[in-house]
Amino acid sequence: EVHGQLTFTNSRLQSHDLKVNLYDQPTSLKVETFAEDSEGIYNIRVDIDSQWNLEKLPLELANLLQGFYQGETRIQSKINLVLDEEGRNLDMNLNADFNQVALTLPAPLNKAKGLPLVLEAKVVGNEESTFISAHLGKVAQLNFSINHQQTKNRTHYDLMVGRLMQPNDRLLQQD
Repeated sequence: EVHGQLTFTNSRLQSHDLKVNLYDQPTSLKVETFAEDSEGIYNIRVDIDSQWNLEKLPLELANLLQGFYQGETRIQSKINLVLDEEGRNLDMNLNADFNQVALTLPAPLNKAKGLPLVLEAKVVGNEESTFISAHLGKVAQLNFSINHQQTKNRTHYDLMVGRLMQPNDRLLQQD
């Protein structure tokens, strides 16, 4: 189900009041595409603003942690995809406000509804590699990288629970 308007002018696309149900959750989208003809670059930008009721997620989003979270969260995301002769570049930011979410996970990941907590994530990538960084308030952080060119040892991640990573942290890498 989609409501709104798309306008096309040559290689430019713009959305106006675009509303969709994404996984049965009300979502507003702002879509814009444009070409920088003189440089052979094509940009696709998508802004997402959604209010999710975590107890009403569809079956395709079911996961092992489903019984450990309840409530509603506002999710905002900005996606920028640049296409040019050299390939594709993705830059995505996501922010989810967990203020109205209860987490019944072991400490320090537990949280009562009404307490502030924000999930922030960033994805940067191209044909060669992708890097994902996420942190849940100041209690957990994940850094995940994928090298698309390698066939062996192509992924690496660091996970810190209890605090955020510090510049002087020495993390051990295991094969």
